[in-house]
Amino acid sequence: MCMHSPERRHGGFTLIETVFFIVIVGVAMAGLVSVLASAMRGGADTVSQKQALAIAEAIVEEIALKPFTWCDPDDPAAATATGTGDCTAPAQNHEGATRADYDNVSDYQGIASIASPVTEQSGTYSFPAGFAVSSLSVTAEALGGLPAVDSLRITVTVTGPGTTPVTLDTYRTRYAPNFVD
Repeated sequence: MCMHSPERRHGGFTLIETVFFIVIVGVAMAGLVSVLASAMRGGADTVSQKQALAIAEAIVEEIALKPFTWCDPDDPAAATATGTGDCTAPAQNHEGATRADYDNVSDYQGIASIASPVTEQSGTYSFPAGFAVSSLSVTAEALGGLPAVDSLRITVTVTGPGTTPVTLDTYRTRYAPNFVD
C-alpha cells in the first residue's frame, strides 16, 4: 500500500512573496543611494573647507612668525628701543611692495586682501586655484591684561569654490620687542 499525500508542497516562493521582496529591497536601495549621494556632495564641500582652512593657517602663520618689534627691523635702533619713540627711521612705506618684502607683523596692517591665486610669501608656490584671501586684518587689540599696543589680532578669511568662507583668528603679542634677525 502506497500512501501519497494528496497535497504535495513544492519548495520555493509564491509570486506574491517575490513581488513583496522586490518592493522592500527596492525601497531600501533607494534610501541607501540617497544617503550615499548626500554624503558624497557633503564630502566635496568638506575638502574645499579643509583646503581653505589650510590656506588661512598658512597666511596666519606667515604673519605671526614675523617680528613684532617697536621699530621696523631695518631701523638701527630696533635692537635697543624701549618704545616707538626711540625709533630713528620712519615706518616703511609698502606701496608697491610684495609680501616677500614684509619683515614685521605691522607691515601687514592695512592690507585688505590677497589676490587670487593665493601664493606662499615668496610667490613660488601657488595654493589650489579658486581660493582667495577675501579679508585680512592686523589690528591692535587688548588681550587679557596686555594693552592694545602690545597685542595684535590677526584675522584671515579665505573663500573657495562653492564653499562658505573660513575665518581664522589669532593673536600676536610683543614678547620680544627688540628681537630682530
